[in-house]
Amino acid sequence: MKSKIFVVEDHKEMRQAYALLINREPDLEIYDMAVTGEEALEKIESDPPDLVVIDLSLPGGMSGLKLIKQLHEDRPNLPLLVVSGHDDVYYAEGVLQAGAHGFVDKKEAPYVMVDAIRRVLQGEQYLSERMRQKLENRKTRPLN
Repeated sequence: MKSKIFVVEDHKEMRQAYALLINREPDLEIYDMAVTGEEALEKIESDPPDLVVIDLSLPGGMSGLKLIKQLHEDRPNLPLLVVSGHDDVYYAEGVLQAGAHGFVDKKEAPYVMVDAIRRVLQGEQYLSERMRQKLENRKTRPLN
C-alpha cells in the first residue's frame, strides 16, 4: 500500500513538480493538495494523509509555521515535512520546535526530498545535510 502524501504549496508549478516526483515512486502517492493553510486544515480534518509536505510562505491568513503549529496540536502523530526556499537555520529550528519532523531546502536535489519523506514516514527527524552543516557551523562559531 502506498503512503498518502498531502502537499501544501501555493505555486502551481511546484505542486506539479511534487506530483511528478512523488507519484513516480512505487511506495508514495500524492493524496491531495492545498494552496492555503486554511484549505489544508479543512481537507486534512476529514481524511488525514500519512504525511504532509508544507511550504512556509503561504497566502491567506495562515502561514506555514502557523499551519504546522495547528496540525501538531490537532494531530501530534501526523508527520510534517517542511520544504522551503528559506534556507536559514533559524527557519529550520523554528519549524522543528513548532512540531515539524523535517526540513528540506527547495534548492536540494529531488532525491533529497524523496529520502526525507521516507525517513519522516519511518519516524525519523530529517534535516538535509546542507542544513545540518549550517546548524553545526552556527553552534560551533565563537561568540563575540
